[in-house]
Amino acid sequence: MQLYNVKEPTDDIRVFLPQVAKYIGALKKGGEYNLAAAAQFLLKQYRIGKLGRFTLDDISAEALESYLTKEAEDPISRRKQKKADKMEERRTKRVQLRQEEEEENQKRPGDSGPKL
Repeated sequence: MQLYNVKEPTDDIRVFLPQVAKYIGALKKGGEYNLAAAAQFLLKQYRIGKLGRFTLDDISAEALESYLTKEAEDPISRRKQKKADKMEERRTKRVQLRQEEEEENQKRPGDSGPKL
């Protein structure tokens, strides 16, 4: 990889990480390479797209359809559910108040509606 001055292609991480550590100057006390820092550097480079556009997700047609179907079937968030419950509670209270008002109006004899 020319990007990190790696001498030759390799599939061995034990060969690759020290070369990346040397490239970024990640050294521990005693002159040892800081392989953890090199690994974090590589992960960051991967995440921001410096190593190319790759994905680790399954992008087959079946997997995509499964994901889209699951997303459509997912329940609403807790916040939306709480809001829906609150609105339902308010609606229920309004209905109960109307029923109580109607019952009171029916109990009063001679009262045939609102007075103007």
